[in-house]
Amino acid sequence: MSNYCLNAAKTTWDPTKGLISLDYQDIYFPLENALEGIHHVFCRPNNLPGAWQGVQHATLAEIGFGTGLNFLVTAELWKEHSSPKQRLTYVSFEKHPLDKDTLTTLLHSFSLDESLRRSFLEAYPPPIRGIHRIHLSHNITLDLVYGDAHESLKDYQGLFDTWYLDGFNPQTNQELWNSSLFSLIADHSHSKTTFSTFSAAGFVRRQLQELGCHVERFSGFAGKRESLCGSFDGMKPKQENALQSAVVVGGGLAGSFLSSALLERGVRVTLLEKEENLAHKASGNPQGILLPYLRKKADREVLTFLAGYLYSLRTMKALSHKGELSSFAQPGIVHFAATKRLFELLSVLDELGLPADFVQKISAKTASEQTQTRCIAEAFSFPTGSLVSPPELCQSILASSLHTEFFSSHFHSEVKHLRHTGECWQVFGEKNSLLAQAQSVFLTQAHDVTKLSQTHWLPVEAIRGQIFQTPANNQSEKLSSILCYDGYCTPCSNGSHLLGASYHHNDMRTDPEPKENEILTAKLNNWCPDLQLDGTNSLMSRVSFRTSTYDRFPFVGQITDIDKLPNTKDKEYQLTPHKDLYCALGFGSRGLSSIPLFTESLVSSIFSEPCPLPLSTLKALSPERYVHRCLKRVEQDKLLRESPQESARSISR
Repeated sequence: MSNYCLNAAKTTWDPTKGLISLDYQDIYFPLENALEGIHHVFCRPNNLPGAWQGVQHATLAEIGFGTGLNFLVTAELWKEHSSPKQRLTYVSFEKHPLDKDTLTTLLHSFSLDESLRRSFLEAYPPPIRGIHRIHLSHNITLDLVYGDAHESLKDYQGLFDTWYLDGFNPQTNQELWNSSLFSLIADHSHSKTTFSTFSAAGFVRRQLQELGCHVERFSGFAGKRESLCGSFDGMKPKQENALQSAVVVGGGLAGSFLSSALLERGVRVTLLEKEENLAHKASGNPQGILLPYLRKKADREVLTFLAGYLYSLRTMKALSHKGELSSFAQPGIVHFAATKRLFELLSVLDELGLPADFVQKISAKTASEQTQTRCIAEAFSFPTGSLVSPPELCQSILASSLHTEFFSSHFHSEVKHLRHTGECWQVFGEKNSLLAQAQSVFLTQAHDVTKLSQTHWLPVEAIRGQIFQTPANNQSEKLSSILCYDGYCTPCSNGSHLLGASYHHNDMRTDPEPKENEILTAKLNNWCPDLQLDGTNSLMSRVSFRTSTYDRFPFVGQITDIDKLPNTKDKEYQLTPHKDLYCALGFGSRGLSSIPLFTESLVSSIFSEPCPLPLSTLKALSPERYVHRCLKRVEQDKLLRESPQESARSISR
């Protein structure tokens, strides 16, 4: 089995019983009145929709996603009975997802809300392990958690108001009906959480009662005598987050997506940008490429960036479908193996079990046919590879946010220092002028973050990159795919191509170098010699600076107060964070495929909501990982230096 993907569900259709799981020898749903069965077994016993009255954010979890019918019926109920400013997050754990063709055929046989069905099927993810967050609307979010439910819940943040326990028959699917899993379910419940299940097995009832649950029997459905429902009365009360106002420093992609995520939750946001408009610096390139990141082994880093890629793709497609992102295009990417790592990956790609509509290995001949220009080597083909204008994306995500009335932006506002009064953060600019104050501050201003006293120790580095536009010719204007190699070239748009990008450490030159344009063109011609673009004919050249961290994994999370470092002789030492001070930066060359999901995850975690990244990943992204590293190595001096940028590269990964 591929370590990237789950095994798809094995099913068969029985005309007298319906869809049957061959893995568990059980039906997915009763053949007659299946939708009424969902209301009878799950909605009514959990007092839905009544329980949603007055609830700002309702959370519901399901063990066993199956056909998605439970979700679609619940989402339709929510759509009918909620207000636009209420939100529903529905989280479902699934180990063997149905393939999309089977699911599409099946769902079209039911009378369902057409807009919900269409949106869901368009966004249905490939069977790649991890959490797939899908926004069907401003107030309906589905998290599909692909993986073992037990392992997923152990590494999961979030409490739920309602549980649908809908695994297959306990006799054939025992892993979803045991005390260990029930204990994890209880850990993710609060004192008002309710549950229901079709099962009435005695051992299921007893195990739930042993956890302190109140359990009742109710009449079953479709010939079943009884089912179970109840509540987790013995759990702790649910705590509500009181975050009401925030200052976001930096108006690039990270600042824009953070602002949007906060606005969606009703937070008043003040965005401060030192330049004259949004996306002025590294986020200001006219086009950006959305490309998956793969390695031979699907470790945490790779799966995190893959989840980010798929989330970004869904986000941009949704904006494009609404007519709010005209620059989005999906011509696909042909990626040549320009490094030893990529060459080795391409040689084993077929063994990874990734879907062909996600990535496949293609010959030089196929690459030539796909791109409509001669290619000299085999390559990766990414059919979903995309282009977008980052500046337009920043504008679009903010304009489409809920509660835009809570948003204000201020330009030519460079932040010089921060001060916490004990009640709120004050943000100061030139001549000690007060720019803004709020309960929380989010720092997204790339490598400029090291100019602040609270974050001077962060080991980030500015990496110079140059791009340029050059006129198309008769041959190159036929190019139909994005080309990636040790650079990239976009298809012809408005008579020109965009080529990029150089990658230089310790180089802070801001003016473009004509020689670099020629080097970028020569790299392209090595792989596609017939294009013959002219590196000396530049319509536009641009230099910007990516921000990278010491280990190339972004910093996303709460800032540690290094003035309060603990005594490391205590093995159980705890770091002290700055109250309500966070950052999201260091995304390097992968900003488009990580910023939307990582900022959404940060805000979800702050609000103690169900989070679209595992707890272990949130911890790995946190800036405190570097503090722990320094303390472990007895290198506290690195936290006290004035300019960490100079030595960031010297720190081994």
